[in-house]
Amino acid sequence: MTKLVLFDMSLAIDTYIAANIDTVARHQAAIRELSTPVIRVHHRVLLLPLVGTVDSHRAEQIMETLLLRVVDEQARAVIIDIAGVPLVDTMVADHLLKTTEAVRLLGAETILTGISAQIARTIVHLGVDISAMHTRSRLAEGIELALGLIGRAITSRPA
Repeated sequence: MTKLVLFDMSLAIDTYIAANIDTVARHQAAIRELSTPVIRVHHRVLLLPLVGTVDSHRAEQIMETLLLRVVDEQARAVIIDIAGVPLVDTMVADHLLKTTEAVRLLGAETILTGISAQIARTIVHLGVDISAMHTRSRLAEGIELALGLIGRAITSRPA
């Protein structure tokens, strides 16, 4: 009888642990999805606002998510806004270059926005060549450029 009770307890504990592991996995997937939002700004124009630290795992996730959305949306322009990234080091710069190249292979142009004076100085000091991508200091300027790349423009209406 004791063996039967212990066996039942073991099954219940295993079920409880499996349910918790599944819940944690779903929560981690939701967090990953929220940490790399790719937003459709206009037909064939995507925006990826980066906020926080970019480590190697997140860098891979960013590239994967962005490339899937470029294909799904048939994007021709991708804006990567790094205004929320506190530090750009060689790893982040290398990731941006690789992502840009992968996006280019899919037929889209990359525009890097949100470049602060400190980040610009860091990129120059690191000797990173970001000439493969368009750059703008402000997101609004990046959106205007992206629209221009797809043959659209923002115009003022007469009052």
